[in-house]
Amino acid sequence: MAHEVTLIPGDGTGPELTEATRRVLEATGVDLEWDVQAALRDWQQVRQLAAELGEKGWANRATGELGMIAFLKGNTGEATKAVQQALEIARTFGDVGG
Repeated sequence: MAHEVTLIPGDGTGPELTEATRRVLEATGVDLEWDVQAALRDWQQVRQLAAELGEKGWANRATGELGMIAFLKGNTGEATKAVQQALEIARTFGDVGG
């Protein structure tokens, strides 16, 4: 019987650490079932609420997180588009260097 694990990629730690942790857990051989849907639904709700409240920074963060979820689900095209969009908006706000 698989153990259900809810994964919220990049939640405070970044996608690199999230993916490395996932690989380590999978290497144990324990039967794991990843629930990325919960994260997808939650970040969609965050993005919608942030947009309604005019919180552009939070709406943008949600877009980036949705991109990471798409990546983990194997949709690299959608992931690339969302993450690039979030990065461009963050640069406009001055939230990232370079």
